[in-house]
Amino acid sequence: MKKIDLKNTITKLKKLEYNNFYPLFFTLIFILILIQYSFHSLDAIFYDLWVRGDVFNHSDDQIVSIVMDEQSDQFLGEVYPYTYATHNRFLDKLLDDKPLGIGYLVPFLEPESDLDEEYLKKLRKKIIDFRNDGGLFRIGTDKDAWGEQIPPANLRDLGYSLAILNKDGTVFAQDYVTRRAILNISGEDSFHLWMANSFLQKKRNISYDSKSFTGSYYDRESDATFAMFRYAKDPTIIKPLETIPFHKVVVGNYPRGFFKNKIVLIGSSYLSNSGDFIFTPFGKEDAKAPKLNVHAQIIEALINKKTIFQLPDWITDVIAVLIAIFLSFVISRVQPAKGLAITMMIMVSIFLITYLSFILFGVWIKVSHLTLSVFVVYYIWVPFRAIGEYQTRYAIQAESKMLKKVDKLKATFISLMSHDLKTPVAKIAGIADILKVQYENTSKQDELLGNIINSTQELNNFITSILDL
Repeated sequence: MKKIDLKNTITKLKKLEYNNFYPLFFTLIFILILIQYSFHSLDAIFYDLWVRGDVFNHSDDQIVSIVMDEQSDQFLGEVYPYTYATHNRFLDKLLDDKPLGIGYLVPFLEPESDLDEEYLKKLRKKIIDFRNDGGLFRIGTDKDAWGEQIPPANLRDLGYSLAILNKDGTVFAQDYVTRRAILNISGEDSFHLWMANSFLQKKRNISYDSKSFTGSYYDRESDATFAMFRYAKDPTIIKPLETIPFHKVVVGNYPRGFFKNKIVLIGSSYLSNSGDFIFTPFGKEDAKAPKLNVHAQIIEALINKKTIFQLPDWITDVIAVLIAIFLSFVISRVQPAKGLAITMMIMVSIFLITYLSFILFGVWIKVSHLTLSVFVVYYIWVPFRAIGEYQTRYAIQAESKMLKKVDKLKATFISLMSHDLKTPVAKIAGIADILKVQYENTSKQDELLGNIINSTQELNNFITSILDL
């Protein structure tokens, strides 16, 4: 029984048309080579497109920005970052509106005079009183070639953290776009995570560890924990209900309740200083966003845990291979027009599924390998099908020519049989019949003439039967 099954299997294998497996083999080879490479620029295009089209992520308007810019310089008659006396006047007005938290993204300078020292002490006292009343306060520092720009000694104990905006300059698309938030640096929470956790602790009595965010990962080289975050709105657009100039707060020119129970971020946004602006998924090249707006977006994303989980590359690669096998099978079985339609449907489905996964579940699926695998399958199988159809048409044309030759030979044969052969036979039969009827013959001669007539009749019937075929 086993020998019979083995023979049947061998027979079936021999009957297979192995030529049909060649394009599938080359398709899989190309796909396996393709997934060894990264196409970050293409992935970045789709990632930024999904971010801009994130219709389900909305801002809670819990953060307000106070901007130091050229207008404030001109109005106050001072230069950034302003004197401690001005900051005292500013805090007097701001604290009257009872904000929930204050984040200073300003590089405070060391006092240059006794008067500055006196105003610095007053500023410190106001901040301590604000904290004692339950308010949140944090200074966000930056980092340059010389290290972290820490605040003056009298303000350090009030709390400060690094407020660095990560840019994809050496990784991913290398386009210097801010897509990731820094959650923790060298074991210390970043300014954004500190503000988010303090807000959550105050409002909901909860806080999050940097590793608890979806999609967070640790980078050993930078000794920091990162996570891609979701923008709640376009940071390149400055709205008056979310941003107010610094000098207007100093003179109290703002609606009452504007800052109440909100996080207030204070920072610079000088049009003349390119360092105050940054690239985001909403704008590249000339369309930069103020850094202060991006800081606010990161804090809000961390408060709402709106971070992105990236599907592991190996899962995406497996999906790409499965799509290639399925599409190869479909294209090999249907007409080219239907194959093109199915290919377009698969491509649209890839875009739709990846987009919905992003906006509904915060899952980012790299699109590059999936879309390129579809193109590879199409551009391998379509020429193969075209060659196969050309060979089929050529065989049909050759067969048609052969049939025409056969028909011509048949016509010649029929002409030969009906005219060149049947007519002489009829003449022989006629002459034999005349000799038998009109002349006196011996019995032997009549017998022979009868044989001739009978034989010609048999030959004529044989010819007729051949013509009937």
